[in-house]
Amino acid sequence: MFEILSFFPKNISEILKENIEKNYSNLEEIRIRAYKPIILKFVNNETIVPYEIKRRRNNKNFTNYM
Repeated sequence: MFEILSFFPKNISEILKENIEKNYSNLEEIRIRAYKPIILKFVNNETIVPYEIKRRRNNKNFTNYM
């Protein structure tokens, strides 16, 4: 499961690792949107991570940054 974290920028992967470490087998979805907090969807609940992704001015969308 933690292999997926290598696809994220270092600061985001560290935040994700901290928040999914104890419950990673129940993780279903990672929701990342510009200007919104990260949402981790687990089998029985959702966790909102207070981190805001900011769009870079020279990129059209966040996927270009990744």
